[in-house]
Amino acid sequence: MLLRHGARRAPTLVPEVRTCLVLRHAVALPRWSWRGDDALRPLSRRGDRQAVALARNLSVESIRRVLASPARRCVATVAAIAEDAGLLVEIAPFLAEGSDGLVALKRLVAACEAMGPGVLVACTHGDVLGGVVVELVESGGIVSPPRAIQKGGAIRLSVVSGTIAAVSIVPAPA
Repeated sequence: MLLRHGARRAPTLVPEVRTCLVLRHAVALPRWSWRGDDALRPLSRRGDRQAVALARNLSVESIRRVLASPARRCVATVAAIAEDAGLLVEIAPFLAEGSDGLVALKRLVAACEAMGPGVLVACTHGDVLGGVVVELVESGGIVSPPRAIQKGGAIRLSVVSGTIAAVSIVPAPA
């Protein structure tokens, strides 16, 4: 189609991409060495370093929300990320250990869509993240699934119009 000089094309609407970064908490003290309530088990020194590295790696992102499982190790993993973004960590029980991966995935996509453009960071546990991976494999979002997401690693979801448009694995910081 040819346009006459001065004619304008109708603007094309480009859907806004939202990003959901689903983290597995950083390395915590081993279960066997912790005598208290497991929900209160803290990060190890290595986990503290991972949390700092995650905050540094994400400092260039436009973070709009930070969610975490109620477990101390999850909150500690994302605390510096939230602080750097001028946000509070929102406790999300649907990210707690033992939660259903499909439910978590649906709630994260909905939260990401409702948030508007930017990045939602969510921190959960290996079992929940494993359930998310299973759902992504079954839906075709991941073709070659990883054996496991390492502690401090993540899945990056690109969400467009409430649908997961792309998935990538983010390795854990050293």
